[in-house]
Amino acid sequence: FVQDHYKAMVKYYSWNKDYKLAIIPMLHGTSESIAYSILEHGFAALSKTDSGWYGQGIYVTSTASCALQYYNEKVDPMLIIAYVLPGNVYPTTENPFSSYSLKGQPIFKPYNGHYVLTDTNGVPFTSSKKKGAIMFDELVVDQESQIIPAYFVKLNEESVLKALRYMRMNTINNQEICEKTEDT
Repeated sequence: FVQDHYKAMVKYYSWNKDYKLAIIPMLHGTSESIAYSILEHGFAALSKTDSGWYGQGIYVTSTASCALQYYNEKVDPMLIIAYVLPGNVYPTTENPFSSYSLKGQPIFKPYNGHYVLTDTNGVPFTSSKKKGAIMFDELVVDQESQIIPAYFVKLNEESVLKALRYMRMNTINNQEICEKTEDT
């Protein structure tokens, strides 16, 4: 289920149809000061400050409502739209609270990243999601060379409120990809 969703997301972007190496636009929510640091120095492997529920590395999402969790409470919120070359991705279903957790672990070799589908509490979906359930995705990559920032979106309070209102719209897009996956 997770791998099928990932493949459907990759194919959603027309430029990936004939390429074996996918390029995916993803979102990273942060503060303005950290965003400018990323612009100047590139993404740092954030595992130095956060062990990560689904492995050590840089976390991005295709779901604006998921990214909102990372910038919503910042004094100076900023959203980075980045292009990611995920490489060979491990479809993650391990619960971060179980004894088989990937929490704090390096990316599984020979994979280049972990991809997970979660509910709003961060608990992974292991099979087809329940009808109407909100689903987020997260991609974890461990190499800065896999991600390049493309756009920086400065958010003010009004923008964050608009993002919350339109959050459902982004979730619907993600659900459409999921439903197409289930139909195949």
